[in-house]
Amino acid sequence: MPSLSTVNPFLVDGNWYSGSVHNHTTASDGKNTVAELAEWYQGHGIDFIVITDHNVVADVSEASNPDITVIPGAEIAVCWDAAFGAEILCLGIEKVKRQGIHPQDVINDVLDQGGLPFLSHPHLSGVYSGLIMGLEGLMGIEIYNLFGVNAGNRGKATVHMDDLMAVGKILWGLATDDRHAIDAMKPQAWIEVKAKSNDRESILMAVKKGLYYSTTGVKIHDISITDTYVRVRCSEAQHVTFSTLPWLSAKVDADNQGLMTEAVVELNAIGSSQTIESFNQQLIEKGMQSTPKEIRPHVRIEVDDGQGRFAWSNPLPLL
Repeated sequence: MPSLSTVNPFLVDGNWYSGSVHNHTTASDGKNTVAELAEWYQGHGIDFIVITDHNVVADVSEASNPDITVIPGAEIAVCWDAAFGAEILCLGIEKVKRQGIHPQDVINDVLDQGGLPFLSHPHLSGVYSGLIMGLEGLMGIEIYNLFGVNAGNRGKATVHMDDLMAVGKILWGLATDDRHAIDAMKPQAWIEVKAKSNDRESILMAVKKGLYYSTTGVKIHDISITDTYVRVRCSEAQHVTFSTLPWLSAKVDADNQGLMTEAVVELNAIGSSQTIESFNQQLIEKGMQSTPKEIRPHVRIEVDDGQGRFAWSNPLPLL
């Protein structure tokens, strides 16, 4: 099954830029103009935003603040009978070619423009993992959508990500505000991108390569993967989860309900080639599997500060 090629953003040169990539303005059903959103986000330490109005690409030229990069995009409604009101979040496009058609056709339209197609709020839209597996060229999915979290707590989709990893389909994740109005004290969900500079081309290229992590306020300072262990350094956290394949993931908890800034797991515990081979053999011997599962394992890291804030890495390959 086709998959994206993953690069550890902590191993490449560049600077970290904070970005909000799902926003609506008065060009569709938002309450604020492009300029107002840009000014607000810049005042809260965000380096770039993507304007993703419904089924239309807003004119971003009205945002004149030189200290924030504003990238055009759109959120396009699709016709997908197996889902329940699904949309494709499109970064870096200049035109909505078609809407109300199968998501694969919208994805193709976006790719033809050099844009980046992501699936919006799959849990909110009733898009189960099997549907996502049939799409080609999809860049990723929203694993945290604040609008969905506030709408019946259907804004999280990390299970979808793990389902995809289990069959070898590697996609990126996004954390987003899905902002329709400036109605909060500060941004709630965004991505931290490792890019050469804060311009449209560099940011989109970095996102395309998966050179970022998603967050609602927790920082990941480093992820190190060797042939014996995986180590995460982060801001203060209570729990760090290392999600790989079914039965082989691990969670590290801070001692005595305290806080930690580093978590380490042995590679053999979460998915070395030897571990997977041994586990496959056990399942075959128990009659629970007839053939071995041949998948290059990846690890998806989730950091939880115990106060309702998280950070999520993209899936990274284990050596």
